[in-house]
Amino acid sequence: MKIIKDVLARKIVAHLKRNISVEEFTNWEETAMIESDYQEEYFDEIAEIIAKIGVINVEGFELSVVYYLNSLLRLNFQTVFGLKPANEATKEEKFSYV
Repeated sequence: MKIIKDVLARKIVAHLKRNISVEEFTNWEETAMIESDYQEEYFDEIAEIIAKIGVINVEGFELSVVYYLNSLLRLNFQTVFGLKPANEATKEEKFSYV
């Protein structure tokens, strides 16, 4: 499996959005590290990011959101984040106490 920057970026975003679990993320990372077939233009960046992802399931070695955002920038992706209510029902429930 060839790991290109787009694949890594999609995995990082999926992890940040909690679409994949830590276990799924680290299992993918282990496979990627074993195969180590990375996009040549970003070889160093991809190798370093993947190596660090490998320790996130160890207590005390979690990576911060800032690390992931900086990683996306190193891979030449612009990141834009904002806030919105999870859903309207949740918003109403929070303020419906009498």
